Amino acid sequence: MTTRKTILFGFLFSVGLACNTAYKAEENTQAKERVTLNIIAFDDKDHVVGDLTSKDFQVMDEGKPQPVAFFRHDEHQAPVVILFDLLNESLGAQGYSTDQIIRALERAESSDSIYFYLLTKEGNVRALRALPKRKDQVDESSGAWTAQIRPLLEAAMNSVLAGRQDYINPIPTTNRVIAALGEGMAAIPDRKYILWVSHGIEQVYRDNGQLRVDYSPKVTQFARTLENEGITLNSVDLGNSFSVTSTFEEYANVTGGKVYSNDFEKALSQTIAASHSRYIIQYDAPRSDGKLHKIRVTSTRKGVHLQVKQEYVANP
Repeated sequence: MTTRKTILFGFLFSVGLACNTAYKAEENTQAKERVTLNIIAFDDKDHVVGDLTSKDFQVMDEGKPQPVAFFRHDEHQAPVVILFDLLNESLGAQGYSTDQIIRALERAESSDSIYFYLLTKEGNVRALRALPKRKDQVDESSGAWTAQIRPLLEAAMNSVLAGRQDYINPIPTTNRVIAALGEGMAAIPDRKYILWVSHGIEQVYRDNGQLRVDYSPKVTQFARTLENEGITLNSVDLGNSFSVTSTFEEYANVTGGKVYSNDFEKALSQTIAASHSRYIIQYDAPRSDGKLHKIRVTSTRKGVHLQVKQEYVANP
């Protein structure tokens, strides 16, 4: 009987030890979330740099250096969707903004991967050049469609500006439209880029002119959704107001985008260049603690500055 008890105890101890070891192994696996960074590198003249290696990058997570687990230079052509935001733009600046867009697109060297939408005063979307509905769909408007951007955009502007001016809450409406554009690019496996041209939206807003509502948590949550879907949101800030610039910057920090101050031509050229040349770096997060982690990525090559997301939540 004593021998049987000894054997049984030894068996139970072995099973318990194995379970504990398996639990710790699973715990360690969960603690190493793989963080993906999509990085654009520019030189001092704002030209895209395409010859960096993994040794040219330093990644800091919460101030601690992180070894690179995966590195790739991706040169696949990614789509760029322009959203010209009339809902959140002042009437006095529409002519100037429209002229900026027309001149920049007329000079665009390649237009095959560029798509164009208007966000109207009614909160609706109108496509000047829509995304293909299927990945294998042939786009009949491919080629130098941007050569006709002036009559296309002017005609569209004349029709949409005649819409009604009922109250529309700008934050959920704008996010809904951007989300719909993201869904239109969902079948595309590469990184996607949205260039939002707008006077911007305030994160603290008087809902229907009455109650003050803080939408900043929803802005952050939506930005994280875009990042999870592989979308970088660049913005052209037409207003230069601090209260709306913070919204632009929040989208940029979370999705790895960039805010351009009233310079559509520069924003377009750099976004197109970035869509052709980007670096993908992955590293194991120090721990998945469900907290916000700050990221800092630098290049050891002199004169190179990087465009990359600044934070992420280490989901357990």
